[in-house]
Amino acid sequence: MDDAKRDLVHAWLIKALNDLRTARAVGNLAEGPLDTAIYHCQQAAEKALKGFLASAATVMGFARRALHAAAVHGPGILIGLFVAHGLDWV
Repeated sequence: MDDAKRDLVHAWLIKALNDLRTARAVGNLAEGPLDTAIYHCQQAAEKALKGFLASAATVMGFARRALHAAAVHGPGILIGLFVAHGLDWV
């Protein structure tokens, strides 16, 4: 992996970690809004997935298309996309 791609993956994972920290902090508040904590959990998962896809995919465009397909058709569609693109780690 080249330095630029490594930096991109690292940036996505740092953003995911920050969202997870925020979710934990809000969730631990006595009267914290759980919808906000849940939102940050979802954001953390999405950003971690983007980081993973950036490391595995040849272009970020594939990652965007895969995330869009998952949003429209459900996460099961990702398996077919990954296999079709030769990502046989599924």
